[in-house]
Amino acid sequence: MVQPSHDPGRPKVILLTAPRDQFEPGAQAQPVPRNAPTMALYYLAGILRAAGYGVEAIDTAGYRAFMLDPGTQVAGALAIGISANTMNWPGALRAARAIAGLPDRPWIILGGLHPTLFDEHALDASGADFVVRGEGEVVLPALLDMIARSGSRHRGGGGGGDGSRHSGGRGGGGDESGEGSREKVMESAAGLAGVTVRAGGAITRGPDRPPLSPEELAAMPLPAYDLIPTGFYATIPVEASRGCRFSCGFCSIAGRRGHRAIPFDSVVSRIREVARHRGRSTGGTLLFVDDCFTACPDMIRIAEFIAAEYPNVPLAIEARADDLLRPGLVEALSACAVGVVQVGVECGYKDGLRRVGKGVTLERIEEACERLRDAGLARVLNAAYILGFPWEGTREAVDTVCFALALGRRTGYLAQLAKWAPFPGSRFTDALGLPPDTFDTLDWLTDEGIRAKATPHLDADDWKTVSEVTRLLKFLYSDVRVVG
Repeated sequence: MVQPSHDPGRPKVILLTAPRDQFEPGAQAQPVPRNAPTMALYYLAGILRAAGYGVEAIDTAGYRAFMLDPGTQVAGALAIGISANTMNWPGALRAARAIAGLPDRPWIILGGLHPTLFDEHALDASGADFVVRGEGEVVLPALLDMIARSGSRHRGGGGGGDGSRHSGGRGGGGDESGEGSREKVMESAAGLAGVTVRAGGAITRGPDRPPLSPEELAAMPLPAYDLIPTGFYATIPVEASRGCRFSCGFCSIAGRRGHRAIPFDSVVSRIREVARHRGRSTGGTLLFVDDCFTACPDMIRIAEFIAAEYPNVPLAIEARADDLLRPGLVEALSACAVGVVQVGVECGYKDGLRRVGKGVTLERIEEACERLRDAGLARVLNAAYILGFPWEGTREAVDTVCFALALGRRTGYLAQLAKWAPFPGSRFTDALGLPPDTFDTLDWLTDEGIRAKATPHLDADDWKTVSEVTRLLKFLYSDVRVVG
């Protein structure tokens, strides 16, 4: 499902994101429906369009078809940008290697959280040319402009499929050709802020670019929602802020201790734009992709605007428990057609919240859930808990399960129980010292050695005990909604 939008007279750029599930050559090109499209893909598409580039978006709906014939798909493109997080990095890696092995290929640019964390490994493993680190709204257009001015198409190929570097080839369209032209482009990119490149046989990291300010975010073009495949996703994304005021030890988001709220007028424009494209999703739900939507200073005004303009449009948001106690916030939300309020509780005991760095107390969590219950929002509240933090034994895990189900019985929320997974970029995972290639497949999620290292105080018998206690509590609290 490649969504064409480019003018043949302008440089064409392909933006791609992979699904989590693995794709094997020869498999049927039948995509699996997803909850939400990748916001970054369509956000960058809108920015590149405004910068004069033609854009094709290949998201999880189109990835499988793309992998059946990548050479045809990338024909004529100046560059392909591949966005990846840790869960879809194996698919992104497969795509980059396939493109890198082509005899006549575009420039390959990796971006997203995972390549940002492991930029050197990402270049070595994939055969890509560049990594855009951090936020790409300013960096990616600058890099593409530099490539376009050179007039050079990367005519490399060979060896990319196994992660080795390319032998090079003829450059296209410029005054120079071959390896010299390609290396000249890469050497020029070496000084760009936020770019990592292999130039002259060595990997060079340009200086970090500071996060975008709220004013810069507000000035960005609107996402290219018209490129989202119709009827594939349950929700459609919109953004009102980035980052979080806190830095929990398990969390790997990029904007920890750096919450930035987009100005209210710009948020209104975004909501109006995304509402026009609700029909592209199967459920029509507006998914706020903010790491912490309720931290926005204008949260109440935003909710009041939505209630007035779009009273029947379903919303899905993430919230912090303490934010929900702000006067008037729950009342404002209750006037909207809220479908999901996702709250990360994490631990059901005081010391666990302290170690995580959650910045909230059990009492405040209880009060927030009760307030949502009293406002008639209990049935849309999902309270997420994590079991198996590095210091936890059976007692701590059971304490969390007991708290989760007891509070669920009182308030009627959905309790979500999940084992801690050592996602890279978090303080807890960094302490494990896992090598970057650990995450080149999804085997790390079930690897017993990694599990033992990540959760040293819970062995198989301990987990069995936790499971038995959970089953018993589910039986005793049969009216509580629980997943996990």
